[in-house]
This record gives sequence, C-alpha cells and structure tokens, in this order.
Amino acid sequence: MLWLFGPSGVGKTTVGREICTRLGDSGVRCALIDTDMIGLCLPSNDDDPEHHNLKARNLGALWPAFQDAGAQCLILTGGVEDPDQVERYVEGLPDAEVTVCQLTLSEADHRARIAERNGRSVAWADDLIAEGDELNDVDFADVRVDTGGLSVAESATQILLSAGGWPGVA
Repeated sequence: MLWLFGPSGVGKTTVGREICTRLGDSGVRCALIDTDMIGLCLPSNDDDPEHHNLKARNLGALWPAFQDAGAQCLILTGGVEDPDQVERYVEGLPDAEVTVCQLTLSEADHRARIAERNGRSVAWADDLIAEGDELNDVDFADVRVDTGGLSVAESATQILLSAGGWPGVA
C-alpha cells in the first residue's frame, strides 16, 4: 500500500490517480481509495471525531474485494496526523507492506493551489495553510515529497522514485 497524505490541496487524490493509471498502463493492477469516501458519516462520534476507526474498518473490509478483483497493490489517499492512526488502518490489512508518503507545499504554493480550486475564500485558505503547517512537524512518513512547482505527472514521478521498490517502480 502506498499512502499519500498531506493537507487539502497538496495533490493527494490527483497524484494518486496518476500513479494508479501509470501502474495500470504498465500491467500492475492497482486499487485507489480515498479515505474521505470510506468514512463519511455525520454526526461524528465523540470517541472517533475524524472517523479514523470507521475508515480503518471500511478499508479492511474493502481490500479483500479489491484483491479478489485482481488488485496487486493499493494507493490510499487521505489525512492522517500520527503513526497510531496509520497503525489502525494497517491492522485491517494483514501482511501489507506500507509506504507512507507525505506530500508538502510551501505556504506560497499552497495558497496558489487553493486559489486555483473553486475560488475558495481567504479564510478557508488560512485554515488549510494552518493544517499544512501542523503536518509539516510530523516525522513518521517513509517518504516526503514537495509537490510545489511540479505538474501532476512530475509529482507522480518524484513519488515513485522516492518510494523505490514499490510495485511498478523500476
């Protein structure tokens, strides 16, 4: 499993799709899952406010179905703040080899990306920048890639090079 995480706007989902497509084009059957899509449930429970327990259970339930369909690997995109959260997800994927890749951006690049996306307000941008600043302090990622100034294709290439040995990586 290749887990792409970082703040909103850093390119997790877009780059994840690019990597999945590349792997598919090279003959590697790959599944792509966004944690937001497997954990939408409102209102939140007090003991699982960001739905990580729910998302982890759902991922564990979905992975066997993807394997039965021939998936050889999984790209997971979505937020995570600490290694304990990663461990919760991985517990549901027995024998999985996991590479955790943090995507980052400088504040200027992050603001530019946010502005390009649906004309979001400055207040929204400030929240996302603050989220990115907090994530820049974490140190549990196996790989860290700055996507600033890179196209989607270039970001995907940089991630695959940095995660050498991952399926489909020469």
